[in-house]
Amino acid sequence: MTAGAGGPDRDTTAAVTAAGALAGEEAMQIASIVKVTQNAPTGVVAVAHTAWFTFKIED
Repeated sequence: MTAGAGGPDRDTTAAVTAAGALAGEEAMQIASIVKVTQNAPTGVVAVAHTAWFTFKIED
């Protein structure tokens, strides 16, 4: 199974943050920022997909 789309790395935010914490405070902050940046497009795509279906389906 590929990454994303329900794959094994579906939500690894906690794991990435914990791994960063093991390396130190600065590494944890960087890891958190990177992971949130990776997650942000998912919300945009979900909203766009919902809007598309809302306006596409006709009664």
